[in-house]
Amino acid sequence: MKNQQITVNGIEFKSIRKCADYFSVKFSTFYKHYKAGEKTELIVAKYSNKVKYTDYQGNEYHNLSEMLKVYNIPLKTYYSRKRLKWDLKRILTTKVKQFEYDGIMYHSLFDFCKRNKMSEKLIPLLREILK
Repeated sequence: MKNQQITVNGIEFKSIRKCADYFSVKFSTFYKHYKAGEKTELIVAKYSNKVKYTDYQGNEYHNLSEMLKVYNIPLKTYYSRKRLKWDLKRILTTKVKQFEYDGIMYHSLFDFCKRNKMSEKLIPLLREILK
């Protein structure tokens, strides 16, 4: 598994070690998170000082979390929008729909489920209910 070919941020690597070295991430840290099933882009975003993120306006950030904090976009929202193939401007500028329930403000349906110890699988049903 350590010599498995992987792609991160569009760059192909012949092994996990070469990827970790390229992004200046300690191999044991990278491998531990990779083996646990964490997305490679997220591992690099968390542990690499080499990666810079640039928003649609050209502003640079040290990591993805820093950029998303400026735009008030949760990481899960970023990745779900990215899976929908939204462009970066749309990802960062579309506000997350907040809602209040029983006197508590929630940032997303995911946040609602997490705080109320409910399965994320209920999100599609909750979307229908809240329409």
